[in-house]
Amino acid sequence: MAQEKIKEFTVDLLEKLKGITDFFNYTLDNKIYTVMIVLFVLAVFPLPYEFYNTLRTLICVGLGYYLHSAYQQKDVDVSFYKYALIGLIVLYNPLIPIHLTKPLWTLINLATLYFIYTYQQKLKQE
Repeated sequence: MAQEKIKEFTVDLLEKLKGITDFFNYTLDNKIYTVMIVLFVLAVFPLPYEFYNTLRTLICVGLGYYLHSAYQQKDVDVSFYKYALIGLIVLYNPLIPIHLTKPLWTLINLATLYFIYTYQQKLKQE
């Protein structure tokens, strides 16, 4: 019984490690999205203020990449996404930070993740 559980745990751990190494085979869009997910999950916890400044910077850079890719799209209508990305970049910019409450930032982070997810899905459909 114990050996079966150890074997099951080992197989499960190896599958998870395989998933981590698959990260290096992702496209740049997927890597940025994955990093954003990790950062937004970490942002839920009470962390030092410096982490949130770093989060703003990294998210702003990631959104800037998405904005650049939106302007590169010729065959997909992403005009709404362009303007929304500009708004999010202004919201997350680290140079002139916008101070909001933690619960409100959590909602904004979730909405941003959903927005990026729908943007990626739109690109895949076309």
